[in-house]
Amino acid sequence: MTQKDNVSLVSIRWFIENCMEIKLPNGKTMVIDPMLIKDESETDIQIAKSYATGFDADSLEACDYILLTHIHGDHIGALKKVHQRFPEAPILVNGWSAYPLAKFLDMPLGAFIPMTDGCDYDFDGFHLKWLQGRHTAAIGKKTPSESNFGTTEEEIWTVALGTIYNSNFIISMDNGITLAMDGGRYEPNLSRLDIYKPNIVFIHSSRDYEANAEVCMDALRRSGAQYIFPLTCQIQEDPDKAAEVANEKLRAAGMYGRVMSPKCGQWFDFSMGLQARS
Repeated sequence: MTQKDNVSLVSIRWFIENCMEIKLPNGKTMVIDPMLIKDESETDIQIAKSYATGFDADSLEACDYILLTHIHGDHIGALKKVHQRFPEAPILVNGWSAYPLAKFLDMPLGAFIPMTDGCDYDFDGFHLKWLQGRHTAAIGKKTPSESNFGTTEEEIWTVALGTIYNSNFIISMDNGITLAMDGGRYEPNLSRLDIYKPNIVFIHSSRDYEANAEVCMDALRRSGAQYIFPLTCQIQEDPDKAAEVANEKLRAAGMYGRVMSPKCGQWFDFSMGLQARS
């Protein structure tokens, strides 16, 4: 060890909604909820057309695993194209959603690995704990007769199951760093942040900056994490201001973790540094 050194822990970049590219310390890469289209002409999924980012499947640097929180169109809009570019990358998704999704996108059944809530899985470079989650309360309150789930049987099943099954997960990497997907915040105990004590927590952003700050504080209070990594930041008028409001509250409360403000396509390199002092 030199007198000044730095150890890379994990690298993450966010695009839109829950879509992220994550580089693990062993060189493997996982992609979460691939919603990567440059413009609306690239997708036939109607809901996905409003989520163009200027990035597409070719923008990914690598992909060894694909994780899906749920199967709504704004989370799987580029799944087929990402699979076509990285056909060896398994697609991890809630087991009940696997076949309807494969049928909807006309994809190979063998591309999917069905995940079971509460179960543990070991992969190259990380351990995965798959947890039950929930979608937003507003969507979940609608009955099938009140909802416009689509026009074809395949689309109807995909949208309905995307509402019912919204998964959380804990990713424990071989270097001891832990990531947590904490979706479905109206039922936050399902993410079990208090048990797994992740270093980085992914949460959904809120348009209300005060409410957003309270969610961040709750996640840090339960997890003891170092960073909150907001997702769905595109819904906020000023994500930098949202992070500032949250961090002011955290400092006032004497809490050590901080809330980030990611930009679409921007890499964040998390590391641990050492510098000896005389």
